[in-house]
Amino acid sequence: MEKNTDNSSAGTIATTQGRNFTALLGMGIVNIVLCVAYFIEVAKGVRSIGMYALQVLLCLLPLLFAALMYRRSRNTASIRYILSAGFLLFYITAMATRTTGMVFCYVIILLVLMTVYADRRLSVSLGILAVFINVADAIYRGATVGLTAMDITELEIAVCALILSNMAAVMSVMRISRINQHHMDQAEIEHTQASKLLSAIVKVSDTLADGVGRVSLETESLRNSIKTSTISMEELTQGTDNAVSLIVGQQQNTAEIDRCVREMEEMTDSIVTNIDGTEEVLKGGKDIMDTLLSHVESSEEVSNRVAGEMKILKDYSDKMQDIMALISNVASQTGLLALNASIEAARAG
Repeated sequence: MEKNTDNSSAGTIATTQGRNFTALLGMGIVNIVLCVAYFIEVAKGVRSIGMYALQVLLCLLPLLFAALMYRRSRNTASIRYILSAGFLLFYITAMATRTTGMVFCYVIILLVLMTVYADRRLSVSLGILAVFINVADAIYRGATVGLTAMDITELEIAVCALILSNMAAVMSVMRISRINQHHMDQAEIEHTQASKLLSAIVKVSDTLADGVGRVSLETESLRNSIKTSTISMEELTQGTDNAVSLIVGQQQNTAEIDRCVREMEEMTDSIVTNIDGTEEVLKGGKDIMDTLLSHVESSEEVSNRVAGEMKILKDYSDKMQDIMALISNVASQTGLLALNASIEAARAG
């Protein structure tokens, strides 16, 4: 609220400065034109130099004083009153020394210039004073030299013109005040909206800053996670390399086992072959022993001792055949073990 008041005060000061400058400029132009016009009357011999000097002073002194006040403080409110009072003094002298009834038009110019202040009280006061000056001048003239019908008509025209001009000035001031108030209200609304928008922008900026902060933290966390994942992947790669090395070693071991199993199978086959040959030899020896036994038994001349030894030899031969059968059984079991080892090696591979 204080900020809005400060902004409104600043706007009012800037407006007052502009109005003072416009009024000074307008009154300066009007006074110069009037001084030139009266100088022409002096040149014509209609007006004396002394009266011309007085009117020039009444035109310029209030203007210079107001200009000094404007230089000291550009937003002062006294400039309008100085210009108005000075011009009314000039108007009084102009009415007193007038040669035409159109002097009242000067006040109309003043009323128009003072509308820049949008001061209704000032406009009404100027209009009333101007009418009073014209009426007082008419009364003075009527009391001293008398009034003609033309003078009364000019007075009526002047009074009506001043009243209408004053009414127009007041209406203009009121309209200007309303427009200015509307503009001020609109500016206040726009300022309020701008303040709200600025607040919203600040909030959005704060929210965005917080979001950026959170994103930055999440990005940092993600970066750390990526680093951790990279380290884990490197460790996994190293573990994979070790696993590959172990698998290659296992394959080599499996190949070695397979080679040993094949050699064992070959040895087993050789043993089985030898056992088969031995069995054939033993069968041949048994046949021979049977033949010999038959020969011995058939031979009457062979003694009983030889027959007994032959029986013992036969028993030994039978035991040898049992041993060979046992060896053959062991060889078969060895072959099964070799086959199982090969199957396990294949599974391990």
